[in-house]
Amino acid sequence: AAVGALAFWVRLRRNSPKLPASAVRHVVLFKVEDADAKQIIPAFDQMARALSHLLLSYERGTQCSHENLDKGLSHAFFLTFPDEAARDKYLVHPLHEEFVAAHKKRLQD
Repeated sequence: AAVGALAFWVRLRRNSPKLPASAVRHVVLFKVEDADAKQIIPAFDQMARALSHLLLSYERGTQCSHENLDKGLSHAFFLTFPDEAARDKYLVHPLHEEFVAAHKKRLQD
């Protein structure tokens, strides 16, 4: 099963007036086969709900552009934290580490 992942962080600035200046967005992009999506997406949702005390917001969606620039990435997850400290707690939280360990075998790079 093929899954590719890319994660990066974005410090939110001028375009997000309702968020604190310290807010950080963690963006995760996956290439997920349909069979894997049925396991990965609910698991990611469950993890985000369980860690909601660390989050300002959680959003996800699927690739829907017709520009053919997606490089095979099919799913996006956006987790917004109030600050880097909350993001750092998330990254080492046992639920996040369990999610990564459970699905890492499906990742390509």
